[in-house]
Amino acid sequence: MTNEGDWTRKYKQALLERNPKHQMLRVDEVQKMLMARIGEVRETDAERRMIDRALDVLATLRESYLVSKSDEGAHRDNGRPS
Repeated sequence: MTNEGDWTRKYKQALLERNPKHQMLRVDEVQKMLMARIGEVRETDAERRMIDRALDVLATLRESYLVSKSDEGAHRDNGRPS
């Protein structure tokens, strides 16, 4: 059982992590916690709205990470002969 304090602390850690690879590990961890917590709270609870927003933010972080990795690979490929 996860409580609000558990996931909010992990969520903040994920947001503040400066190493992108470590951040994605933290994102994975907190997303799992949030998905478990969704089943424990009513849809009308304020915490449920917080969870939904947190999942949106984490999805945006993941997307940003994937785009940056894709751009990084594209820049490396530009220097290679075809």
